[in-house]
Amino acid sequence: MREQGLDADALEDLVDRRSGLLGLSGLSADLRVLHAADTPAATLAIRIFCRSVAKQIAGMLVTLGGAELIVFTGGIGEHDALVRDAILAELRWAGEVPVRVLPSQENAQIARHVAALLG
Repeated sequence: MREQGLDADALEDLVDRRSGLLGLSGLSADLRVLHAADTPAATLAIRIFCRSVAKQIAGMLVTLGGAELIVFTGGIGEHDALVRDAILAELRWAGEVPVRVLPSQENAQIARHVAALLG
């Protein structure tokens, strides 16, 4: 922050909007764009993303003592088979854990919560 002369707003913008996939690739935070770009930086960003997700799942597997099922959902989980496969490749050490891809149904859940709040 000091080296770059950033104030709090600029630091927030850097961390919230220009880091992660965008910061690593220099192109985009959208995995579809990174897959299409096929540049070394885009490939590295995708690999780091997959490793990060795999590390989180691995931590959960260790904490829970294993898993009966791994479920991918949401935009990336539902629609990016390359990323799912890369994440699962990182988790081969865990043995054969069944995997499912399920639609998130976020809008339906939000509607249920709103209906409950409105009575």
